[in-house]
Amino acid sequence: MDTQKMIHKLVLKVFDELKNGIDHYKLEMIAFGKCYRGEPMYMTIFFDTDAERNDAFADGVCNQIDRKFYELAKPYDKKNVLVHGKKYIYYDSLENVEKNYQGKMPLYFA
Repeated sequence: MDTQKMIHKLVLKVFDELKNGIDHYKLEMIAFGKCYRGEPMYMTIFFDTDAERNDAFADGVCNQIDRKFYELAKPYDKKNVLVHGKKYIYYDSLENVEKNYQGKMPLYFA
């Protein structure tokens, strides 16, 4: 099994626990990533608005989510495919999906 498939399996193992552990914002989480600057991401987290997403970055919430993902997934990572400090989660907003993808997730992930 290649590294990307192994990481995706880790995401699926911890998805629910990660989602239930976030209470700062109302989030929509999808266990399907998106390439960002050529790097594959394995989960996409949507804030309601661009402003909320920007605030979450500024407040360090996104870094907390990244660390929590690593903490939850590491015990399952028997092949040591996870790299501490590497980003596996892409952050965006539903506002962006509405404005730039006609509100359609299939267009967003195409």
